[in-house]
Amino acid sequence: MTDSQNAEMRTHDRRNALAAIAAIATGVGLASEASGQIVKRTDLGGIDPFDPTNFVPIEPIQVPKVKIFDGTTEAEVYWASLAEKKRRALLSNQDAKVTVEKVNDGGGLTFLTGALTGEKGRYRVTVDYMRFMQDSIMMDGKPAGRAKVGVGLRVIANINTKKAGLNLNGLFPIGFNASTDTLSGDLEIKTIGLNSDQISKLITTPSELNQTSITKALEAMGAVRVLVDAETTESVPHILAVSRNVRNTPDLLKSLG
Repeated sequence: MTDSQNAEMRTHDRRNALAAIAAIATGVGLASEASGQIVKRTDLGGIDPFDPTNFVPIEPIQVPKVKIFDGTTEAEVYWASLAEKKRRALLSNQDAKVTVEKVNDGGGLTFLTGALTGEKGRYRVTVDYMRFMQDSIMMDGKPAGRAKVGVGLRVIANINTKKAGLNLNGLFPIGFNASTDTLSGDLEIKTIGLNSDQISKLITTPSELNQTSITKALEAMGAVRVLVDAETTESVPHILAVSRNVRNTPDLLKSLG
């Protein structure tokens, strides 16, 4: 590869990283680079699997196998048996997503469709950057929902708000509210399914929610967006998010289509 080609590639990577940072910071989703197979609404009982408001994050679950189609036959193989280049080809979609949930008195979570808090209290905001493929969640032999299977980086903000009507839809709004002392909390950064010494160095222990910790989180997001394609990075796919209606399925791994 020539010097000019290398420079062009580095510029492309930086632009993608900045796009990811901007999308995550402001709460705007990042469009997929490659669309998955189109699934009709009727196939999933009226659920639109590509509606970004339909998916909620879950505690990641490692997925040992994947079904691949070679043009004539379908086979189930172990992810570990595939070359890294093939794994990345299967994880052809990317997304940056912000999920806001209200923490109830019993510790349960209520998904919020709006960006503004309705009342003061405890909230959890999950900010995901994901490289993924979509798979079906099957129940009684029929598609019941969808799952995003892949790798990425997740930022979790555990927040206590001091007033109602705060905008929590992105790291910039959260940082602004923290600077005005209208909320407090902590921030956690974790990678999901990415084995890399360079990426591991970006991960910090949970810290106080403030402008400094948010800046570090944004820098980590941008770096992961570039390093996910590095030759030294190994992908270990996990279930990252599922359709809201199947979030509480007892054994999601066995339900993957």
